[in-house]
Amino acid sequence: MVYDSRPILWRRKKLQISCRLFNFDESNFLLARKKGNVLGPVNYKSLQTSKENDKEGLTVLMGYSAAGKMAPPMIIYAYKQHISHDIAEAVEAVDPTWAIEQHPKACLGIWYADGHKSHLSLEVAEFCTSKGILLVALYPNSTHLLQPLDVSVFKSLKNLLPADIVQTVKTIMTVATDYFKELLKVRPIQGPLLLDRSCSSTSRYINGIRYGDNFCYQKSSCSGFTIPADHLRPCRVCNGGQCTISSSDPKSPGVPNADYILPIAGLINFCPGEVRKNKIEYMIDVAKHEIIHALGFSKWSLPFYRDQNGRPRTKRDPVTKEPLNVNGQYDLSGARARIHFNCPTLPGLELENGGGSGSELSHWEARLLGNELMTGSRANSARLSAITLALLQDTGWYQVDFSKAEPLQWGKNAGCQFLLGSCGGYIKNKLASGGSTEPFCTTITDYSQPLKLGCTPDRDAVGFCNMVKQSLKIPPDYQVEQCDK
Repeated sequence: MVYDSRPILWRRKKLQISCRLFNFDESNFLLARKKGNVLGPVNYKSLQTSKENDKEGLTVLMGYSAAGKMAPPMIIYAYKQHISHDIAEAVEAVDPTWAIEQHPKACLGIWYADGHKSHLSLEVAEFCTSKGILLVALYPNSTHLLQPLDVSVFKSLKNLLPADIVQTVKTIMTVATDYFKELLKVRPIQGPLLLDRSCSSTSRYINGIRYGDNFCYQKSSCSGFTIPADHLRPCRVCNGGQCTISSSDPKSPGVPNADYILPIAGLINFCPGEVRKNKIEYMIDVAKHEIIHALGFSKWSLPFYRDQNGRPRTKRDPVTKEPLNVNGQYDLSGARARIHFNCPTLPGLELENGGGSGSELSHWEARLLGNELMTGSRANSARLSAITLALLQDTGWYQVDFSKAEPLQWGKNAGCQFLLGSCGGYIKNKLASGGSTEPFCTTITDYSQPLKLGCTPDRDAVGFCNMVKQSLKIPPDYQVEQCDK
């Protein structure tokens, strides 16, 4: 029987404060692993052996809140006794709301722990009761699947990247970042660069400046990485109707000689298996793709683009200065796209509308730009075209060297029908007039038979037509007949 604790948590209002939801777990790390073949269960990848007569290890206790805050890790050395109240001190160090008056006993609302008998005791239960914590024990012997820390943290630590993968990733990032150093010029900011502190989940903007409601966290992070304290602005909070800037925070020097105004930073997570199996040229393209997202090609950045005079492209709230219409239409990359497609009346270039939140509105529509680097589909001969470079310039944050644009053949001089109709309609019209259907193909592929290989439309690679007969019911919006209407 699976126990659903959500109704109880909602009644107790414990799920409404993410800093009060914690996951704790411990794991042992051998200090003397040896390499070699090991017999073990099928599909179980985290196997280790210790050297003979040397099985010393460290036990590490870690804890994370649902707000992404990490408790200081507790490391238990050999022959050292564990003191139970260290857990409370660790959590208190993470979250300054521990002592706020309205929750004197309940910084932790719920504590997810391993259900193995070695993890549960009367002492643990009494500790949780005294602090108003609801203790939820995960099923024992299944935490390699259910325990978040096992899945996302300990497994990664125990499977550290081999040195060759680390070096390959460094090479990939060096080549990619050097490319953008030559491609872009940015506007320097006046004075040192300072970042906002992490604050409560709700915040407000006053004259374009962000204020948190009630409190700021002692530590601020970006995608799991702690931001140095000397890079942060003082805490700015609103309590009731009064908004103030903390005078107790030391003045931070910030980052001198900084260039970027927006965005500030990005994070790329490389999968080791993908790095190993793919050619380095392909992985460099992947790195460039992700860097361009960080530089501003994303649906979250679009509303903040500015024109060549520094004026916002979107209407702004007169008080908060936030965009009022985040779904507006912008003529981004329009001139370059009209030239590429030979369509003088093109109002703008279509963005990807599928693929979920991680893809939609943050890529070009692949039907229109095919192997352009910033479509959401994989291409072995990707091209960073003048259209994407134009978008980077249209952000208002960069000056772009267009001489570095790579030639793109997909859709070149295809006309307005290629852009504004369906691919099926384009193919039918070209076949009726005896013209070429490129870049689209017309051969239906049977994957049970050997693939029929041929040249890609740009004559740069070998490919095959991925048109297939669809046995499932296709939604009306994706049917050629519907699109043609």
